Amino acid sequence: MKAALYLRLSREDQEKEGDSQSIQNQRCYLEDFISKKGWGEGIIYCDDGYSGTNFQRPAFQKMIADIKDGLIDTVVTKDMSRLGRDYIETGYYMERFFPLHQVRFIAVNDGIDTGEQSRGEMDEMTPFRAVINDMYARDISKKVRSALDTKRIHGAFIGSVAPFGYEKSAYNKNQLIPCKKTAPIVREIFQKYMELGSLSGVARILNAQKIPTPAQYHDPDGCKTQGIWRAETVKRILSNPSYAGNICQNRTRKINYKLNKRIALPENQWVIVQDTHEGIISLKQFEQAAEILKQKHRKIRITPPLPPWKKLLICKDCGFPMVRSSQNNNRFYWVCSGWKKKNGCNSSHCISEKTLEKALKQYYSQEFQQALGNEFYDHSLFWNTLMAYIQIGNKHAVSIHPKFKQPL
Repeated sequence: MKAALYLRLSREDQEKEGDSQSIQNQRCYLEDFISKKGWGEGIIYCDDGYSGTNFQRPAFQKMIADIKDGLIDTVVTKDMSRLGRDYIETGYYMERFFPLHQVRFIAVNDGIDTGEQSRGEMDEMTPFRAVINDMYARDISKKVRSALDTKRIHGAFIGSVAPFGYEKSAYNKNQLIPCKKTAPIVREIFQKYMELGSLSGVARILNAQKIPTPAQYHDPDGCKTQGIWRAETVKRILSNPSYAGNICQNRTRKINYKLNKRIALPENQWVIVQDTHEGIISLKQFEQAAEILKQKHRKIRITPPLPPWKKLLICKDCGFPMVRSSQNNNRFYWVCSGWKKKNGCNSSHCISEKTLEKALKQYYSQEFQQALGNEFYDHSLFWNTLMAYIQIGNKHAVSIHPKFKQPL
């Protein structure tokens, strides 16, 4: 018998249930259980401070790896909620993973033992216990979120990491104070942006000066960005009212209590409280930077759909398709894709889409419009008309694709 004793305790469980669910209590309880069974010593896997909805716990994943390697054939927990509080994931391990690897699962307090039940299956009440455990996690999540919302409204900082340029006060973890190392960098970012009016320009200056990014300061060993300042990073700093002394929170939120992924919230959902801490810059500087950001913000362009003849045009010189290109002024052009990919023509053979449409309109009749709209490409009038235009447009080196070419 190779038994794994799995112990888990989240911060919420510790606060609500106290010592009755402590790690030490669980360990003594399970060791006494397997001792009475005569199974010898079990292998301890302990996740202290991890939520039951998170199955990427280090000790749990180590136990799963050991099961796959054939080192474990029995898993023992104090109750089913120690295994997890997400009923979908818990059900997967109990009803699929453990049976597939011939692992016996025991939740002592819940009376669950797949080794003593018919064919190792769970009893009818087990899925309901999993759902109840999930509901408990949901309830805890709501209460924690409500408590944090109250703190936000009263201007207390509740983040795990202070915004770049600040640090948590040693006397009050909910109070922000300027950081002597990074606050000057924030001031420089605002100053340079108001001088240049360019996010990417400020990022280039910071990179040239080899100034560490916020990610490097918060996690110097595990930074995935390789210390590169980007325009979006600069923009997040410039748009954060916290740097003017007005704490700004709730800019992002988790999708739900089971997922750690966060999504950005619109500005009207941010929680901003005035004069909560010392500002790194003045309110006037922040407002000036915000005004420049507003003026520089580009409107979203709506690209019109590609025309019906999008696949018909090719470059006469290299045979590559002509593709649509655009400029910031919402003007669209057709260029040689071989030139664009740098493996065809030396010239773009650029021609305006409006020029193409204007030429076609000069030649096709009402009957041709109907044929084009219905995509009847074998219509003789269509091919004659398109060929007539292509002959006129030879200076742009545009031809019709052989696949679509029809005899005149």
